[in-house]
Amino acid sequence: MYLKSPIIVFGLVIFLLTGCFGQQKNNHPKQSFPDQQNITESLFIDCATNAPDYLDMYNDSVLMLVNSMPTGKSKYHFSLYDAAHGKLLSQRIEFGRKYGQAMGFLSSGVLSDGNIWAYDINKKTVVFNKFKNILDTSSVILEKNLTSGFYRSLKLLDDSTAIGSGNFNSDNKIDFLNLSADGKPECGIVPYGHDANTPASNYDKSAMENFLFIKPSHDRCVLAYRYTDKIEIVNLKTGESRMVYGPDGFDPQMNKMTGPDGKEIAICGNNTIVAFLTGMTTENYIYLLFSGRKFFTENFTYGNSIYVYSWDGNPVKKINLSEDIQAFAVSSDDASIYTYDAVKKQIRIGKLK
Repeated sequence: MYLKSPIIVFGLVIFLLTGCFGQQKNNHPKQSFPDQQNITESLFIDCATNAPDYLDMYNDSVLMLVNSMPTGKSKYHFSLYDAAHGKLLSQRIEFGRKYGQAMGFLSSGVLSDGNIWAYDINKKTVVFNKFKNILDTSSVILEKNLTSGFYRSLKLLDDSTAIGSGNFNSDNKIDFLNLSADGKPECGIVPYGHDANTPASNYDKSAMENFLFIKPSHDRCVLAYRYTDKIEIVNLKTGESRMVYGPDGFDPQMNKMTGPDGKEIAICGNNTIVAFLTGMTTENYIYLLFSGRKFFTENFTYGNSIYVYSWDGNPVKKINLSEDIQAFAVSSDDASIYTYDAVKKQIRIGKLK
């Protein structure tokens, strides 16, 4: 899903050298979708013994079932399937504390060269597993430390550079991290406050917790917020961001709690509405699974609607699914969708075109 581009890397270097800046552009609240698409999926894989947390794709030929904390008989985090026929091809990154293994993670992916990675929040490392080919079980194993701070969401630009969000000790929503220097932040963009001179509180930062997804060409990313139907699209070259409201236009409804450091943080309450659960990007579109259910209610971690936006922030369509799902993946040509039904333990496939 991720592409390595010398042009983007060069542009990133110039951007870092010239400083981190940018202003936020706001859209008018409550933007409805001009189109809706109802799709019906068919059974692709029965995965009762290998239930994933996330789905991902590699070169449109491999569907990756990602399990951040394997249980039962499975001891691997990544199971690679033939995306056309549903055959298990190989499994990667064992569960464990040893070198090349991973305990648990919130962020993972695969680079264009076949380098699978996972940000292990327990070991404070990014674990790499580069396969020579899909069927060959041998691989090149590598670990890089990320000890500069905890990031709720991480995406790699290459095997040495990452962008991270959700570090409440940072004044910025996104940090550029040098994985060759223990994840040292090189630069930050999109201040949490209204500007660089107005820092936000930990309460404000935690209320705006988000998922980070990156465009395959690596020139833009999107922050999909967990407790508001806003998304924020960020230009990684200029640092400019654009806030876009969803069709409901609701803000976070959070409770307050005092943390161990004496600072107030936001926590979910009975009135908290869960917005985005996970997402996927292609060169053309942003796909985000939406819940819309209140925290603590039944199935609030599932959704049956996928919001589709262009990279300019324009609403494109709302995809209505036949069942609640927990995870999904989309082919790079925006033609096929794979969904995971956590209740039936099934991967299903549908057509978007």
